[in-house]
Amino acid sequence: MRFHSSRTEEAHPTQLRMAWVEDGAPQKNSSPAEPCQMIVVDPLQTDASWLHMSREEEEVVKSIQILASNLGQPGRQDVRCKITFLYKIMELCISTAFFGSSRRLIDFCRRYSLVERIQVLLEDEPWYQLSTELRQVAMLAIEMLSKTVEVVLEEKKRSLLETCFRTVFWLPPHSHLNRHQKLLLKNTLRSMDSMLRAIVLSSPVSKIGEELQNILQVLLDFTNSEIEEVWSRALGRIQMLSRFLCHYSSQKDWNFFIRKDCTVCYEDIQVSILGQLLGRLLLLQTSSREKKTVLRTLHYLSEFICRSRLKKNTRLHREGDTTSLLRCVNLRNTKPFERYLTPSERTHIILAAVEVMTETTAFDKTVAEHILEVAMGDPDFWLMDVQKIVSCIYDSLQDIQKLATRHCFDTLLMKMADKYPEEVVTALLNIAPQGDSTALQLWGQIFYKPQIQEKILMVFVDLLRFLWMTNIPSSAAEGTCIPDSAPPSREFPSEDLGDKPDTESNQRYSRLVTASLLVGVLHVLSETRDMARKMQVLLPDMMGVLQVGSADLKIKSLMFFKNVMDTPTTIQNPEETVDSPITGQLMENLLLLFDSECSQLRELSISIFRDQLESVVGSTKRRNSYIRSVLIPLLFRMSDQSPGVAKASGEALLAAAKLLKWKELKHLLETQQTRRIGKCLLLKDKSRAEEYLHQSLPYLKDPQATVREVAVRFIGLAARLLQSVEKLDEICSALQPLQRDSDPSVSSLAVRMTCNLRSRKVQRKQRFVLRALCCWCLGPGG
Repeated sequence: MRFHSSRTEEAHPTQLRMAWVEDGAPQKNSSPAEPCQMIVVDPLQTDASWLHMSREEEEVVKSIQILASNLGQPGRQDVRCKITFLYKIMELCISTAFFGSSRRLIDFCRRYSLVERIQVLLEDEPWYQLSTELRQVAMLAIEMLSKTVEVVLEEKKRSLLETCFRTVFWLPPHSHLNRHQKLLLKNTLRSMDSMLRAIVLSSPVSKIGEELQNILQVLLDFTNSEIEEVWSRALGRIQMLSRFLCHYSSQKDWNFFIRKDCTVCYEDIQVSILGQLLGRLLLLQTSSREKKTVLRTLHYLSEFICRSRLKKNTRLHREGDTTSLLRCVNLRNTKPFERYLTPSERTHIILAAVEVMTETTAFDKTVAEHILEVAMGDPDFWLMDVQKIVSCIYDSLQDIQKLATRHCFDTLLMKMADKYPEEVVTALLNIAPQGDSTALQLWGQIFYKPQIQEKILMVFVDLLRFLWMTNIPSSAAEGTCIPDSAPPSREFPSEDLGDKPDTESNQRYSRLVTASLLVGVLHVLSETRDMARKMQVLLPDMMGVLQVGSADLKIKSLMFFKNVMDTPTTIQNPEETVDSPITGQLMENLLLLFDSECSQLRELSISIFRDQLESVVGSTKRRNSYIRSVLIPLLFRMSDQSPGVAKASGEALLAAAKLLKWKELKHLLETQQTRRIGKCLLLKDKSRAEEYLHQSLPYLKDPQATVREVAVRFIGLAARLLQSVEKLDEICSALQPLQRDSDPSVSSLAVRMTCNLRSRKVQRKQRFVLRALCCWCLGPGG
């Protein structure tokens, strides 16, 4: 036999209202059309002898089995049969408690799924109609089971509570019920309250706080409803549990209650949801209908919190310490109560206020604004968990259209940025590492005021210095390029963090992650002209990332340099460029990246170098020095297997030829006569032949065969201009490994070039011997 259990989510509020209008109309015994979870119940057996129970228990068990069998047959599911079935379960619980056979009852409940059957009976009731006491009796049965065999409810307790709440809270408003129905509803709610108290009191000592937490969390979910009747009934249950807490915490010696196993004290009751509960109650204070209920609940909770958190040797808590809370609709006069709140509870009150500010909620936003104003007036007390608050603002911004609400959020964010700049930066980097449109709005706000902007930039500088001073090795990550859309890598070598996962190494790791995320965000922020201008102060520290960062970080750093250095320093002087020392230092670092294993990094570094050539301020000699240092690398990179790198290298070499005013080189590049470029460079500046050779030798080991081949050809040309036999020997030694190169074109070229160099070496030796012999024959006078 299969039973259906509906989802717990509140759905179809329009259907609810329509059903309530049709007062007294018969309702369909089914839940709204939603995905359902199937509950499988084993077939009942008529033989109860296996339990070895007393005669009284056996009679009750047989009755339960007969009634349950009738419930499962079409046409025999009348209300009296269902109610009798529930009463028999209570009778069995009482009998079990008397005879002390709870173990057998647990087996029986599990074997025949009594809890699931109760839940199904509740769900089969008309959702928007109250005509029988079945709901009331079902909750009494659950109460008896929790008192007798609480363990059978453990795995199904939340689902069962949600079903109980849903089938009662969604009933028609009180005004739509007749006299009999009103009495049924009143008794049903009383039974629910009794059931909830029994569930709490029957829990193990170690789980009392957890049990309260679970019940309050489910009730709190129902207070989100837009239907007043639903959240009003949920609020009533919250008030009952709050009074329950306050009553027991007021007893002599502040013992919670006396149990057979031990005494439970107020210190054993830890309910971490209290902050969320207080925040919701403060926001509900303006409800004209439930204001008294809200204020009483706040009073009960405040008394429990204050009493339960007094320490030894402190003055006694006075009843009047929390009465100020009952006279306000915000947090302006709650100092006596506030001091007992934990940081987490204060944060949850602020989060509740932030969430209410969105257009998707039906709460009074005026109260939320007051709460945020009070929080901003005392940020050290209220705005402690910056990470959670910033994350909540970020999530809420997407549902906000009103300028007044945005202004409130902007003010709150700037207050936190002014007070806790590093925490705000870390929070923004963690929640939006890619810098999406919402995050860019938040970044723009904290850069709005110069005072806050300066503090944020100082945090940026500190993080960047930490990143490059840590000296992260590039290692294998150097050869792996991550697209701009991908998040920065959060993995760092284990040797940088130490082998022991202690607090210090964890904090260091967290800071490395934050710093690496910052590089990616700076790249995105610098794409805005105004932001790029503000971030020019970061250029020196970003330079360090180019020296030690991974390929991905270097790429994002280069994009940052490109955006910032292409931005004029001031609007009045659009032609003004970044200071020349920065440009010179950047070009030196770019040269080191031309031969990176990452093709994306090679292409980007060469392109930026080309763009910065004309920005070198100073004498022509200084600029030409930079240019001539990259001629050979650019020549070889024109043969790169990556089309983007080859194209960027050709464009950079052409720009260099124009600045050097070498017409022949410019003509060769424009006509794509690449084979003649090497010879042109050597003939244009023969004095640099030896320097060019030294630059060329490392390229004999380049991973790309096309680059190695060009290097061998160029070295062969340059060697013709050398007079030193020792230099020729050095070149031959460098070429020897390439004679066994995996690429046939490279190996054959290396063999021919080595033979030519050796024959040239022999010829030069012979010439030297003949010249020496002639000098000897002629003698001094000859």
